[in-house]
Amino acid sequence: SISLNASTKDKNTSIQLQPAQIISGRVVDDHGKPAARVNVQLRGYSVKSTFPTTFFIESPWQNRYQTFTDKNGYWQMKTVPANANVYMIVADPRFVSQTFNVSPQTPSVTNVRPGATLRGRVVDQAGKPVANINVTAQGQENNDGWGSATTAADGGYQLTGLSNGLYNIMIFLDDKSQVAKAIEGQAAHEGQSEKLRDLVLTPGAFISGQALNIKTGKPVPGIMIGGYGPQNPKTSAAAISD
Repeated sequence: SISLNASTKDKNTSIQLQPAQIISGRVVDDHGKPAARVNVQLRGYSVKSTFPTTFFIESPWQNRYQTFTDKNGYWQMKTVPANANVYMIVADPRFVSQTFNVSPQTPSVTNVRPGATLRGRVVDQAGKPVANINVTAQGQENNDGWGSATTAADGGYQLTGLSNGLYNIMIFLDDKSQVAKAIEGQAAHEGQSEKLRDLVLTPGAFISGQALNIKTGKPVPGIMIGGYGPQNPKTSAAAISD
């Protein structure tokens, strides 16, 4: 981990490289049989007393550090420094998404379970399919899973790798110009696929207000305001904010 700032301009910075260590493991199904062609990704790692945990979630590096199990369920990756505590993730649509720890000294054994699939469409008010809409499945409980997908040309999406539980199915547009009433409390069952009702896009409404100090009555800047509604039920983990 290297920090550079203006004071280092025109100065040579030496970087000492260390040999990469091999991490490895095996993935088996719920019957103990090897699971082949399972996508295993490096989620992050930490090295004690050297630098804090580094995560690769939703970063350009995430797809670089991944591998697949062989026909016997074994995988390995040569990517991490010595004495690292490594966080891996099973990122395969056939199975429940799960994270696990592994170290260069101790190969892991990971048991995977068939994932649940929730599928549906996003349409406009005329019933026409809408492509390129991000759809999210958010578990109502802390131990429930999470998933996301982008709609295809026919408006269809599939949320895969979900664990058993109740989910809210929602869409979020960056400009908030359109919203859709969420599907609240949709049950997902591992190993099964469920077809959901359409998510219908409608024009979004805007509300506004002012945050004031209750004692002085003066405006308070920098306050984040969040809210719940039909498009983002209160049973969800996070409120819509601005």
